[in-house]
Amino acid sequence: MQREIVPTSPQYKGADKPQLKQPKEKYRLGLWELLLILLFSLIGGISGSIIINNQITLKDTLAKEIVYLAEKRDGQEELMKTAIEKIKPSVVGLYNENFIGSGLALTSDGWIVTTIADINKEQTKIKTADNKEFTIDQIIIDNYSGTTFIKVSTLNLTPAQFANAEKINLGDKAAGVFNSQYSGERVFISYLENIAYHEADTFNTQNYPYNYLFNNTFKQEYSGAPVINDRGEVLALYLSEGKALPHRYFSQVLSSVISDQNISRPIFNIDYALLTDGGAEIKAISTKNTGLLIGDVIKKVDGQEINKIYNLNHVLEGYKTGDTKTFTIIRGENEQELELVL
Repeated sequence: MQREIVPTSPQYKGADKPQLKQPKEKYRLGLWELLLILLFSLIGGISGSIIINNQITLKDTLAKEIVYLAEKRDGQEELMKTAIEKIKPSVVGLYNENFIGSGLALTSDGWIVTTIADINKEQTKIKTADNKEFTIDQIIIDNYSGTTFIKVSTLNLTPAQFANAEKINLGDKAAGVFNSQYSGERVFISYLENIAYHEADTFNTQNYPYNYLFNNTFKQEYSGAPVINDRGEVLALYLSEGKALPHRYFSQVLSSVISDQNISRPIFNIDYALLTDGGAEIKAISTKNTGLLIGDVIKKVDGQEINKIYNLNHVLEGYKTGDTKTFTIIRGENEQELELVL
């Protein structure tokens, strides 16, 4: 007889038989594990704090930098605005039937300089920024620099101030300024790109050697207008094509223009090249009996060193024909001094 398996039998494996659950073993943290957790938590907290603080510091630094740059820019703009207001009374306009260019007041008693050529004394009028008009009394032409000195009858011009040549640097911000009764006040901002612009390798003492070169080309209507720095001091008079005539080529002879009513420069016809370590090496001499020889290097004239800022032309312009000056030269390997009559 076959035995029937019923739910109460030990052999029964039906779904309705309750299954016994095994109790889970509780996991307990060891001391080292607990210390590691605490350590990682501490590191995470410190790192988060550093990141947050660095972000705050970085944002604060950037904000301060932006404010600084804005203040610096605004400060520069304010300086240039003040400089333009300072130079405006010294700028004059030249007119025939139309506006032909600008000039610069040199003295309060009516001496003006411009780079405008072929001025008709009878037809050209001079007008100041406050719309006062003057006729021309006298014209003195400087063929060396290409400038024209004009004399008008007044005691109320505002003389311009000139920049120190030794403090003029590449990258300096500059402004060209003129005022026309037709187009109004005009200002052009640029930057000094080259303070010794010259296309040839040699210079001649009878021809002015340098122009300033600006990175932007002023319009032709700026001819004769002063180019100033951010202190309102004159760097040059504008010529054309981004070039401007450094003030030293006309300011140096102003005293002889006023006192003698003409321009007196030494006739010292020498071709020379400027050396990188200073001095002017003579390449050719057209004037007889100068006492100098081809190959001599002129280091100083009356103690004034010769270099790219104070080249031989610039130094000689301060003297007159007949002046006796001490030339410090190197001839061969020897340095010596010569007393020469200009």
